[in-house]
Amino acid sequence: MPLEFGLIMAGLGVLSVFSALAVIAVTCEVLKRSFKGVESEITPLETPVKETTLKREALSEEEEAAVTAAILAYVGEAPHATEQITTFKKGVQPLIWSLTGRKELMDLRVRRENENGKKI
Repeated sequence: MPLEFGLIMAGLGVLSVFSALAVIAVTCEVLKRSFKGVESEITPLETPVKETTLKREALSEEEEAAVTAAILAYVGEAPHATEQITTFKKGVQPLIWSLTGRKELMDLRVRRENENGKKI
């Protein structure tokens, strides 16, 4: 009896999951077909991108300064990756596995620098 009950419950579970997926698929198809002819209010601006290669002699000092300023402004607006340094409170002993993990990470950094031929 328990084996039959388990198999019946598993079968009902499989049936309910796949029937729910079928309902979701049908709903998505209906929505896709109903909204296919509708244009969105927001249209992306398509500006042609033109790449030009300039020789260094072709730029005047003012143009070079403008290009440099534009690049610095772009780089300044880009999100920077920050490193998070956590410290321990005074009088609180950190867990030993935490200290071991930090030591291994520091050793790994030293080993990588040694393999690349850099001096420490």
